[in-house]
Formats: sequence, structure tokens, C-alpha cells
Amino acid sequence: MFYRLRNWWQRRRFDNVAKRVLQTPPLVIEPTNLRIISSVSHKDLLMYLIAIKTFYRFSNQGEIVILNDGSLTSNDVSILRHHIQPIEILDLEQVSYSHGKKGVRWGILLTIADMLDDHYVLHIDSDTLTLGDPTEVTQAIATDRSLSEREMVNQSFQQHKSQTSLKK
Repeated sequence: MFYRLRNWWQRRRFDNVAKRVLQTPPLVIEPTNLRIISSVSHKDLLMYLIAIKTFYRFSNQGEIVILNDGSLTSNDVSILRHHIQPIEILDLEQVSYSHGKKGVRWGILLTIADMLDDHYVLHIDSDTLTLGDPTEVTQAIATDRSLSEREMVNQSFQQHKSQTSLKK
């Protein structure tokens, strides 16, 4: 019970600060061969907008595709359409699950697989911040080379102080 209360309180504090992203200008997307895909839920909407806007600040390319886990409200969709112009929003039910496994993770993997013939596809989680130029990522995109976390051995990842304190 205390975990849920603490989690609710921390999310409320985060959302109170994160809602400032709603005052930022929208991303204007130029069509390219790059597709940036993310699964987004209602509870992670603000966090996602921060994630995609901090990444896009450095990449300045890529069409945005969202996989709605089913929890996005019509207001959430309006916010996404306002802040990312244009945006493609797919519903989880639209994913073809020919092998029988279902869910958001499988939905993302199968959607990425469907796009690979025609696009360079980059998956970005809602809980990421791009604080500096992601050189390895932009070089991989420019050279049409595959990229995975394991290849990024010299990349440094920073944990934000408030995130550390929230785990205590």
C-alpha cells in the first residue's frame, strides 16, 4: 500500500514539472526514410513528449509513429497531434499477431519488423532523455547501419539525481 501511495505521489510531482512540455512549440516533421517508433500509454504521455522532443532536437529528422497501448484518451491523441505534426498513431489492435503472442512488446517488435523493408527504424522509450548529441545513433542512421545498445560501448548514460532519490 505504501509503495502505491509513494509511486502516486512521485508521479504527481513529476507530472507537475513535466507538464511544461505542453508549452513548447510543436515538432514539425519532414518526411524521411527514418521512422521513430514508441509505445505510448496515457500515464507516460508527458514523459514521451519530453523524450521525443529532446531526441528530435539533435536528429531533426524522422517520421514519428506511436503504438497506442489502448489507454490513450481522445485528449491525449489531440495533444500528440498538436505537438508532433504529422504523427502516425497505430492502435495495438491493428498489429497482426500471426504467431499467437500478443501485447505491447510484441506489438512494437512486429510493427518494427513490418517497417524494415522500406524504412530505417529507431525505437525510443518514453523514459529516455537525450541531453547531448547522440553521435553513434545519428552516424548509424546516416550510414544506414544497424545499431543496438551493445554496440554503444563508449556511450555514457547518466542517471538524473532526482531519479536516484526516487528509488530510495
